[in-house]
Amino acid sequence: MGISAYQRCSNTLRRVFSQFVGEIIEAMAGYIPLPAIMSKLLSDNGCQEFGDFKLVIDRMLSMYLHQKRILETAKSVIEDDSFYTLSSLKRGVCHGFAPHTFVCCVCNFSLSKEGAVSAVRVFSCGHATHLHCECEQSKSSSKDFQDGCPVCLSASDTQARNRSPIISENGLNRHSMVENEVPYGVHRNHETDHVERSRRLQQMSRFEILKNLQKAQKSSYLNCTSV
Repeated sequence: MGISAYQRCSNTLRRVFSQFVGEIIEAMAGYIPLPAIMSKLLSDNGCQEFGDFKLVIDRMLSMYLHQKRILETAKSVIEDDSFYTLSSLKRGVCHGFAPHTFVCCVCNFSLSKEGAVSAVRVFSCGHATHLHCECEQSKSSSKDFQDGCPVCLSASDTQARNRSPIISENGLNRHSMVENEVPYGVHRNHETDHVERSRRLQQMSRFEILKNLQKAQKSSYLNCTSV
C-alpha cells in the first residue's frame, strides 16, 4: 500500500512539474530560439525518448507550426503588396509624358524657342516649363519651395484661400462661396430635372412602369399601322 501511494504521489508530482515547465517554456518561446529549448530539454532528460515532457514538446511544435504558418501568410501578403507597388512605379517611370501645349506655363514662350539654354520639364498633369523659369519663380516667391507643377500648385492655393473662413460684420465666421456660386447657377436646372426624374421613378411601382412601356409600344404600333 505504501509503495502504490508513493508511486501515485511521484506520478502526480511529475505531471505537475512537467506542466509547470511547459508553461515556463511557452513563455520563453518568444525570446529564446526553439532549437535551444529543445536541445536543453532532450539533453537533461535523455534517458527516455521524450521523457515526461512529451506533451510539452508536442505543444511547442504545434505552436511553432502555427507561428510559421502566420509568418508565411504575412510574407506572401507583403510580397504581393510590394510587387504591385513596384510594378506601378515601374509603369510610371517607363510611361512618357507629353505636354498639352508647347508653351512654357511660366514665361508663356515656346518651349523650343531659339537660344533656349535651359532644359524642359514636363509634369504628369500635362503642363511644361523651362527649368530656368521654374528656378527663377521659386527664388522670387516668398513661400517655401514645393516640388510640383506651378500652375496646379497655384490653383490649389487659390482654392484653399477661397475656402478659408471670412469674418463677417457681426463677428461670425462664414466660408467663401465664390467657387460654388457660378457653377451652381449654371447647373441648377439640370440637377433639379435629374432629381425630379429620379424621384418620380422611385415613387412609381414596377407595375406602373410596365404599363407605361406597354402603352408606349401600343401607340408606336398604331402609328406604324396608320402610316
